[in-house]
Amino acid sequence: MLLRRRPGRLLAAGLALAAAGCAPDAPSDREILEQAERLPQPRPGRYSSTTRLAAFELPRASPQEADRLRTRMGGLEPQRSEFCLTPEQAREGFAEMLKRSQQGNCRFERFGADERQLSAEMRCEGPGAGSSVIRMKGTAAAEASRMTLSVEQRAPAIPGGELRMELEISNRRIGDC
Repeated sequence: MLLRRRPGRLLAAGLALAAAGCAPDAPSDREILEQAERLPQPRPGRYSSTTRLAAFELPRASPQEADRLRTRMGGLEPQRSEFCLTPEQAREGFAEMLKRSQQGNCRFERFGADERQLSAEMRCEGPGAGSSVIRMKGTAAAEASRMTLSVEQRAPAIPGGELRMELEISNRRIGDC
């Protein structure tokens, strides 16, 4: 729950362009859930969340288009918010959040987790022949999490057809709800 509960407009904007196929040797839902259950159960309470755009690149766009969009994206961050994690949501833990992240046309192609760390790669299919690869790497604890998302997107709607960005999301418990 902590990793994606309120990622902010930057993450939503990046994932809105999502798309790509799924590898035949992708982990099963069962394998993903077994790995995710190794992560600690988050503690209920009020959390502070910060999403920061660490990198943004339009490698095939004109310099003017790239500068315009980089400025626009940079003006949106960092995103800070607070949310309340209920006891019910905390009991669901990170496994349920990861299961929901595959809804639609997304599928994990690689997934690994232990008692503290998570590393994964997800591919998504989007409308209009778009594709997205999202690589996740982070840490999770009962009262905090940090995640870096590296996103590569290709779609006709993107200036130059390709976008790369890196988002850093951190959450920490700040008290009771």
